[in-house]
Amino acid sequence: MVNRKSHLSELLSQICDDVFPYTPIINNESINKDILPSIVINSRSKLTTALLENISVGSNLGLTGTGQDVSFMRSTLIQTSILKEKDNQFIIDVDNAEKSIQRVLNEIKTFFFKAIDKEQMFSELYQRLTNAEFGFGMKKGSIPIYIATVLNSLKKDLIFKCNGQEIKINSDSLNGINEKPELYSVLMENWDKEKSEYLNKLSEIFSDYIVEREKSFNSFTYISNAMIRWYMSLPKCAKEMDSSYDADNRAINKTNMNFINSLRRNITNSRDYLIKEIPDIFEKNISTSISEDIQAVKLIFDNAKSTIVTSVLEILNDVFDKHIDESLSSALKNWYDSLQEHTLQNVFPNNENSILTLIRTVTNDETIFAERIGKAITGLRIDDWNKNIYDKFVNGLKEFKSTIDDFNIKPVEVVSDIADNKFKNYKVIITDSAGEEQIKSFNRVEYSNAVAAKLLYRDVSSAIEEIGQSLKSQEKVQILMEIFEKLCD
Repeated sequence: MVNRKSHLSELLSQICDDVFPYTPIINNESINKDILPSIVINSRSKLTTALLENISVGSNLGLTGTGQDVSFMRSTLIQTSILKEKDNQFIIDVDNAEKSIQRVLNEIKTFFFKAIDKEQMFSELYQRLTNAEFGFGMKKGSIPIYIATVLNSLKKDLIFKCNGQEIKINSDSLNGINEKPELYSVLMENWDKEKSEYLNKLSEIFSDYIVEREKSFNSFTYISNAMIRWYMSLPKCAKEMDSSYDADNRAINKTNMNFINSLRRNITNSRDYLIKEIPDIFEKNISTSISEDIQAVKLIFDNAKSTIVTSVLEILNDVFDKHIDESLSSALKNWYDSLQEHTLQNVFPNNENSILTLIRTVTNDETIFAERIGKAITGLRIDDWNKNIYDKFVNGLKEFKSTIDDFNIKPVEVVSDIADNKFKNYKVIITDSAGEEQIKSFNRVEYSNAVAAKLLYRDVSSAIEEIGQSLKSQEKVQILMEIFEKLCD
């Protein structure tokens, strides 16, 4: 029987101690609640972010001032002997905390270690920490802080999921776990020598595309993200490559193409992708052998553009009969010098004159020349080629050479006869700034599209009429000649 108020208080304390023997002591009523206002959640998020993102621990985890986040840090970490200074360095000690808090940390660590190769639902952890039957009876408000405390050293080995989809662990996801733990799960990787060497090799292969900050979250996402960044950085000619850019036209083998295709989609589960899907693609068990296969594939696609350039140069050597001891620039210049004057003066119907100008000004930088002549013939930079464009270049180069050579072997009088007998022949003399004359000649031809030709003629005539007296007749002619010069280049 309880006769005094003080006896009632003692009895209630005894009942609570019996029902909740492991309840941690947290001297902060603002955080020690089940339902927190948004401003408190924001302050807690600052603290959990500092725990998750700081690889090295600084004074007060880098938090400054007198805000609520600092207050939470002191009451949940410093006063509980988790955040402490040792040998002039701050550390997070999850093995020697205050007794009641240590039990909570041990429960969280046990939960994560149970997730080794067997996915665990966070609802189980929350049941143990909040339900009376397990003796903790914690309020949910502080739980994300202690999860983040344990994760500070374990997160690299953990994969977090929401509704089965891999997620990045951060303050927002911890808040989500706290609200609906039944939607979230975790898996801890069971490391062995083969996995470690395999992933380390992948990390080395794609090191140029790794974001260092991503390494702090887990051991998988930063690698898969780096692989995707590598693929996205490839020029179009590499992304669309399914066979070699050469005369052999060798198809990229199915395994290599399957690997490349796997990078074209959104990877939602980095661990499964690296540990399960890639080994399935290469039909091998996890080992550095897979990493070496991936390195070989990467080299093929990294070299796609340089392979095209090499192939373009080989085709040029063949088409222009380059001798073994002769440079390509010499072979091109010798061919250009062999052309008759009436050939160099002629205005050809397509872009032959532009290509002739490139050949006339060729230098010993073969790579630049290959890229320029490739664009002149196809209209696209080599970066944007695919196999069809490559074939278009090969055929276009041969057609260009044939067109110029055929025209070049016609006697001058035959060219004149064509002009006299069938069409009018145009000759335009252009004098450059040095006083040198360039003669451009071309034959009058029948329009391939008479309607379009009449429309262009009418538009140009109307434009000249509309400008009226704003420009003199000589100025109008000069503009037309400037356009003519561009068309001749």
